[in-house]
Amino acid sequence: MLKVPVLLIAFNRPATTQQVLDAIALYQPTVLYVATDGTRKNNEPDAVKCKAVHELIDQWQLNNPLVSVKKLYQQNNLGCGVGVSTAINWFFAAEEMGIILEDDCLPNASFFTFCETLLHKYKDDDRIMHIGGSNFVEPEMKVDNETYYFSIYPHIWGWASWRRAWSKYDFEMKRFEELVELEEFKKYFDKELFEKTKSHEIDTWDSQWAYTILINKGLSVIPNYNFVKNLGFEENSGSHLSKIPNWYKGVTYQITDIIHPEKIIQNKINDELVYNKVIKRGFSHRLKNYLRKLFN
Repeated sequence: MLKVPVLLIAFNRPATTQQVLDAIALYQPTVLYVATDGTRKNNEPDAVKCKAVHELIDQWQLNNPLVSVKKLYQQNNLGCGVGVSTAINWFFAAEEMGIILEDDCLPNASFFTFCETLLHKYKDDDRIMHIGGSNFVEPEMKVDNETYYFSIYPHIWGWASWRRAWSKYDFEMKRFEELVELEEFKKYFDKELFEKTKSHEIDTWDSQWAYTILINKGLSVIPNYNFVKNLGFEENSGSHLSKIPNWYKGVTYQITDIIHPEKIIQNKINDELVYNKVIKRGFSHRLKNYLRKLFN
């Protein structure tokens, strides 16, 4: 099976970027897209770190001559919301499908196999809009023998999708009033978070992606095993977060086979578990505060 393209979104963290680049090198995609945000105004440490990231990418390109590398380096700092969504727009303007990684999301080998397999399996199924690589509560889930389940949550610590799905992305959340009336939204999401995102009080892009999937009655694939380690939590826990949340284990698993569910339907039991263990405990607010400090 042909290796699928990968998008790496980076900024000013050379140490974590190097680890993610090393993981991508083991996969050897057909093409690697790299998008980096620009240096924040009057921030010399940013300039030094951003330059170091660019040098790492140049060296990676030399070390991996069989991979075509395409680059989008922003001159000005766009921030978390516009910066990331612009990078993904650029990626899917060129590719029909692909894998997206940020510079603090370290995938294992099973992540790439999982995404690649399911990108091809569901490429023509409009019901499926997102393939996630992380699982926040896997030790407590109720699962059968399947490798994954279907969710209304698009976990974005390492993920994959298609142009057909991303083309529906709405950064401004124009149908917001319709969204808040949906029973699924009332039951599984934090309204205040979405309101602050829509008013641009919170600078992000992923709440709009969750909105897009929900308003279009889409589903996400979530693995029953975690494949991605979040390096950003561990690197920045002291200065940006009061503590690493107790649901975050930082453990990844390798799999040998993928067993597909028989039915494409939301697993409400697991989604309720995620809501009660993660969303309801305020993880979304803590993460957004962390992002605002990191990117603004």
